[in-house]
Amino acid sequence: MLTSLRFNNYKSFGLEIDIPLRKVTIFIGKNNSGKTAAARSLAVWSELTFGRTDVDSGFPLTARGMSIGSSTGEIVHQGVAHGAFRLGFSARTWSEETHIDFELQNFESLAKRSAGYFVDLTVSEIHKPEPKVSFGVESVKAAQAGNKRLWAVNEFGGQGLNVAEGSFRGLAYLAAVRPPIQPIYGVREMAAIVQVGDSAPYALHDDAELLANVSAWYESALGAPRLQIDSEANAFLLRLGHANLASSGQGLQQVLPVVTAIERFGSREEGGKLLVIEEPELHLHPAAQGALADLLARFLHSQSERQIVLETHSENLLLGLRRLVAEGEIDHRDIGIVWFEPSETGTSITPIDIRPDGSVSFWPVGVFSENLEQVRAIARASRR
Repeated sequence: MLTSLRFNNYKSFGLEIDIPLRKVTIFIGKNNSGKTAAARSLAVWSELTFGRTDVDSGFPLTARGMSIGSSTGEIVHQGVAHGAFRLGFSARTWSEETHIDFELQNFESLAKRSAGYFVDLTVSEIHKPEPKVSFGVESVKAAQAGNKRLWAVNEFGGQGLNVAEGSFRGLAYLAAVRPPIQPIYGVREMAAIVQVGDSAPYALHDDAELLANVSAWYESALGAPRLQIDSEANAFLLRLGHANLASSGQGLQQVLPVVTAIERFGSREEGGKLLVIEEPELHLHPAAQGALADLLARFLHSQSERQIVLETHSENLLLGLRRLVAEGEIDHRDIGIVWFEPSETGTSITPIDIRPDGSVSFWPVGVFSENLEQVRAIARASRR
């Protein structure tokens, strides 16, 4: 189980910070505060662990089809072309904590930075009693000789590699913009776990129990008709009542991969241990956003070793989780909230704990206070 993420000189993160992770971790903050960079670093770690298929391709760098940076300046804090940056994580296996840090630096000349690369890395020994695998530049000379591997591939060393593989194998990631539902699908094999938004219909087609659970959520949370699969020959379509889901509103379409991924993640033994979702509330009305909390509660009841990381702007989702904690439906220790905020030295973070009564240990001033401020403004205007 992942216990933390670390960043140093990476994107908006200047000074080193450590982000704690729980079974369900919620990233919140204003736009451009570093939430997405933190979430997508988990996809980067998956690429680092299992190796890139395009190790000689140069920029742009991608992970799971998502953009990480088109140049060194988009990756290193404040755009320093030759600066080093560090990514790290900690994971707990049984009773042992393992810490892995990965440092990269671009030694390509400034004139060629658009085709720059990161040099190979070597692994130091694993230290006891707190194992730590640290990565450093192999040699500047080797870099200048033209070795253009972008990432080290399977160079974590014995224990470090085992921990990394166990943490990031089968990572499921749903980006903020998910593909719309198609009017009709051709039958094909479904991957072991939902990886991208357009896999959800195939998962539902192949699993009647999963379809029933997702349909039940649509009915209770959205007031929608029953979700069904209509199959004919080698094709199928998704139907809500008598209507094709592809002709329904964007909220009904965009939430399908979210609900499917969380339901499948919590109810199936196969697949990975980590699910990351950007903006699960996309296009949903407030009541349905709160109902996502009930979905997360079902996940927490069904799994003890898997984790979900959410990046969200939804006040109702957070209130729903706090309500469930106060009602005793979920353990407050299973939920973590992390506040991201820009500062003069780069993004800073503040962990927020939910107490057993649903209250919080800290809350940033002015966050989610817009409704109250609008009501006050209306009241002031009405007195004129």
